[in-house]
Amino acid sequence: MKICVLGGGNGAHTMAADLSLQGFDVTLCELPQFKKNIEKVIETKSIELMGAIEGTAELKGATTNIGEAIKDADHLYIVVPAFAHKIFAELLAGKLKKEQVIVLFPGTFGSLEFKEIFRKKGKDIGNVIGETQTLPYDTRLIAPAKCRIIDRLPAKIAFIPANKSKEILENMRDVYKALHLKGTYSDVIEAGLNSANPAMHTGVCVINIGRIENRAIKGDFYLYGEVTPSATKLNKKLDEERKEIGKKFGYNITSLEDYWRGWLKPGWDSKDLLRVMRGDPAALDEAEPNSIWHRYFTEDAAYGIVTWSSIAKQIGIPTPIMDSVINIYNVIHERDWWKEGRTVEDLGLSGMTMEEMKDYVKTGLKA
Repeated sequence: MKICVLGGGNGAHTMAADLSLQGFDVTLCELPQFKKNIEKVIETKSIELMGAIEGTAELKGATTNIGEAIKDADHLYIVVPAFAHKIFAELLAGKLKKEQVIVLFPGTFGSLEFKEIFRKKGKDIGNVIGETQTLPYDTRLIAPAKCRIIDRLPAKIAFIPANKSKEILENMRDVYKALHLKGTYSDVIEAGLNSANPAMHTGVCVINIGRIENRAIKGDFYLYGEVTPSATKLNKKLDEERKEIGKKFGYNITSLEDYWRGWLKPGWDSKDLLRVMRGDPAALDEAEPNSIWHRYFTEDAAYGIVTWSSIAKQIGIPTPIMDSVINIYNVIHERDWWKEGRTVEDLGLSGMTMEEMKDYVKTGLKA
């Protein structure tokens, strides 16, 4: 199978190398304006992995020419922050073959934004588009073309249209195994609601703004190591609202405690969120966020709780805590995340009833 990994950050480097080490034909592609991110890979066609995955991978190629990169690819894996999904969707519209499969790692409803952009441009030719609820790795780019993998993460996948999931999963069986995927969701809405980071990060960040902005005086802020009982109360409320949205749809939404169960220190349990957040040995050493413009603030709000709240409003579920956090972020950043974030309009779901949404993601067709 020929795979094109689009992106140039931690996840894209790691996925391109991981799949190459397992025998897949992989090309890495970054946008021309960010060529510096993959210059070393373009030069050497290799990426070194250390940590949970070890080895030096030899890629088929690395380029900033998106047309050349995707020309012969069977699968296109988009491994970029959520705010970059729109850029890649607009670039790919009109360049795809119908049989090419697109997967976003992770998606946070990005699969629906891709499809809506294709539709608006008159370029929706029926490509199956998938997304996971998380990146399959906890990884850091520590030097050009060199990554340290802390661990594999338990990613699950969904597709639009959902009624083609069985066929696509059969087609990508080897990749599914190579990436250690842990299962599937019924559809991409369920996948998007199962993204844990927005509920995990946004609440803690909003009440630690003073500490984060005082790094020069107080030293680095360690979100997981410094989390307090009161901060996790806010996270719990955000999580409850997320689960209520999922319950209305009839989905199985994994709680924050259960989501992080796999990373707890030996002997710890997931009876309460505070123990979970303090029980991940890898996360305790991560000095972040380092500013109010860190992705824990911006991406997890604009492409996380804004999206959840937008969907909730359309199906009549109140989200007062999410809305409060977003409104505070609007003041802090002097931005309107309600307008800049990902909403039902961006997803092509505006005006739909809940049943119409579910039918759309099942068939990929609007009534």
